[in-house]
Amino acid sequence: LSSRLSAAVAAVNAARTMQTMESLAHAIHLANKLQLSRSELDAATKVYESKIEACISSSDVECVAHAVEFAGFAQARVPKEADAWRGATQMLAEAAQLPEGSVGEYDAVLRAAVAAKAAGVPQNATNAAVVWSRAESLTSARIAGALAANDTQAALQAIAEARRAGIAEAQLASLTSQVETYIATELNTVCAKELMTIKDAADIVRAAEKARRVGLPEATVAAARANAEARLGERLA
Repeated sequence: LSSRLSAAVAAVNAARTMQTMESLAHAIHLANKLQLSRSELDAATKVYESKIEACISSSDVECVAHAVEFAGFAQARVPKEADAWRGATQMLAEAAQLPEGSVGEYDAVLRAAVAAKAAGVPQNATNAAVVWSRAESLTSARIAGALAANDTQAALQAIAEARRAGIAEAQLASLTSQVETYIATELNTVCAKELMTIKDAADIVRAAEKARRVGLPEATVAAARANAEARLGERLA
């Protein structure tokens, strides 16, 4: 038994693979059940833990996930980062397998992308590129649908979710630009009304707040609000 444990340690030191990591975990588990010396067990567990750290350092997400899965057998301490990677990679795999157009696709894909970003999963991890690409496409469609329905609130929400999901900055800028253009047009249309009512003034205030949220220049927003206040004052005078 001692020789089997030593062989498993030697194998993983020679080549850190998912197979050698799993073999070492099982060898430690068996040695522990048969009460091999504590010093040998502790030494083997430290080797396993060092290999988890090596997986993290090399950004080998699949190796990390596999090592965490068998860490209990090896009685190994799992770093928080490794545990987060494993959870995120599971979500990425599930999201990647969802059929396009399926119920709940948008929410599942965005949740997986958010989890992957929060966990620091590398962009080259399995399923990561696929999920982030789908998140971009789904967000773009969500924004287009929201603007077509004149629901700028939903469009702004989609932008916020895209930012949390870690969508590429260039794509995010393009999506934001669509919403900016729509809201700027909405603001200009409301401000251009000849007869100003209390409702119109309230619409301007709401449109100005949306403009501020989407990042239109503060001067534009302030001018719109000032316009509403001045014209409403004239109307009520």
